[in-house]
Amino acid sequence: DWVSALTSGDLELFTLADLPSGIVSVDLVEVIYQAALAEAGSNDLKDVIRNGTVNYAGTTQTITTVQPNYSLYKGTVWYTEAGGTTLWTPTKVNALEAGFQIP
Repeated sequence: DWVSALTSGDLELFTLADLPSGIVSVDLVEVIYQAALAEAGSNDLKDVIRNGTVNYAGTTQTITTVQPNYSLYKGTVWYTEAGGTTLWTPTKVNALEAGFQIP
């Protein structure tokens, strides 16, 4: 599937599938996505995670690849829960939403 956005501030968040049962610890959370432009040029995207009711923006990436060629982008590595200082748990990760935003 794909989504598109044109306006600064546009945000796309997705509910993620739960981790497999039996997972007892989580080392980190990182949004990884593929992106391309509809036409030549450049545009910025940043990864976003929603922890609870708050959105946390990550790394801004400049997208220059034009479809049908997509590039892989790695976002911010969250070693502790976004907005906090405690380690991630499977329950916290299962409750996350993740996506990206045009800054």
